[in-house]
Amino acid sequence: MAKSKTIIIIAVVVVLLGVATFFIVNSLNKQGTPATDTKTQDIVADAPEGCPKSTSIVVKSEEAGTQNISSVNSNFIHWRKDAGMLVFTNYTLDLEDVYADITGDRVLTVINLSHQDTTAMTIGTYRKSTAVGEASPNQYSSEYNISTAGLAGAVFDNNATVEITYFGPDYVCGTVTSNDESSSIIGQFIAKYIDKL
Repeated sequence: MAKSKTIIIIAVVVVLLGVATFFIVNSLNKQGTPATDTKTQDIVADAPEGCPKSTSIVVKSEEAGTQNISSVNSNFIHWRKDAGMLVFTNYTLDLEDVYADITGDRVLTVINLSHQDTTAMTIGTYRKSTAVGEASPNQYSSEYNISTAGLAGAVFDNNATVEITYFGPDYVCGTVTSNDESSSIIGQFIAKYIDKL
């Protein structure tokens, strides 16, 4: 009888150790290791000169919360010689229909850029507006939008700018500064160049 109790106790201890090991291993996998660290994976190995190695765009609004955008989800869609849009998401974008997948907790951020004189897109400072009475800037950034499943909102900052430091067939890079106190889009980016010309 004592021998069977000992065997039962040993079996219970083995089972408990197995369950504890499972939870410990599962917890470590969720925390990530250097091999699966998303920030390490976000570094763009072939980043051209004039580009950051990764995107550090932070999007904030009441609806969107705070979103740290990765390089993987940073795109520049060039849809006309003189116009394109920076698109930052917290999900994988459907390039055929940019606005199709805004469901659940997904956040879509779009900044429209254009040249008013219809010359080709290039590096430089794209401004949202100018002082009253002045002509619109040639390198123009007309809209800074943050969309969620429940709301399509904008950042109402007349001083907002996008500084493009690199414009190539692989990437478009630079910085965004747009803040109206209740919402903002701020940081550096390296966006994949998507040719829709």
